[in-house]
Amino acid sequence: MSYEISKNYKNTDYNELSLELRSDINLWKKAIIMLKERIEERFFSSIDTLICIENNIDSNNRKFGFSILAVTCLLIETIQWFKNWIYNHKWKSWELIENFMKTLWFNEKISNEFYTNVRCWILHKWEVEGHKIWSVGNFIIQDWIINRTNLYYRVKKEFYIYLEELENNDNFKENFIKVMDWICKIKNN
Repeated sequence: MSYEISKNYKNTDYNELSLELRSDINLWKKAIIMLKERIEERFFSSIDTLICIENNIDSNNRKFGFSILAVTCLLIETIQWFKNWIYNHKWKSWELIENFMKTLWFNEKISNEFYTNVRCWILHKWEVEGHKIWSVGNFIIQDWIINRTNLYYRVKKEFYIYLEELENNDNFKENFIKVMDWICKIKNN
């Protein structure tokens, strides 16, 4: 069965690559473009649109912070899933969030707080316990305040760094193949 993985690619396009760790660099570049488009379309375009809509609104009247932060949480787990490959996420989301937060130089305490009081509350209780979501300032997380815009931009930057590293990192390549094979239904191991 054929279905879209991005606007320009279907799962069959990826499957035809028969991607392996030592595949030709041009095949890897094509596969990376497929992932890039998928993430840009599914995550970046919607978050960028919400941020853009609010650019001319006074910061006290902005209302999309919760949605931006919720999608950013999904984005963090998605990027880290490609890096780490965990087939069954059940009870493993903490590991994905913690590993990603390390790339942002956050310590375990902040990572745990973000996971427990932001990510879990957003996805399970539709709220952020004790945190204020903000959109101005030069910080990402500070004193119970999350700058959803800066966090998102930092996560977005980390995604593009990951894409650059992917071509030369065998561990990332192996995990990329596992995730894309799973997404494209080549095999489910």
